[in-house]
Amino acid sequence: MMAPLESFFKDATTPFGPKYCDFFYYLTIINFILLLYILLSALYVFLFDKKKEGIFQIVLVSLPTFMAYFTNRLLYSMCIGSTQM
Repeated sequence: MMAPLESFFKDATTPFGPKYCDFFYYLTIINFILLLYILLSALYVFLFDKKKEGIFQIVLVSLPTFMAYFTNRLLYSMCIGSTQM
């Protein structure tokens, strides 16, 4: 019989099942929607704003959003690939 503390640590460190891969999928979808919104905002500013003051900030905001999208997509692919039999 396992001690309660040993059982807790075993449960806390075991790998999650394949159903938890959906977490990365949902984050990928959310980041993709945000990325589209940012890029459409940049396009709008580029086309219709005469001063084009905010275009640089929009581009800077899009870089971490793209990295989050790419990272979550990669993690989802790795999770799905490692849980398939």
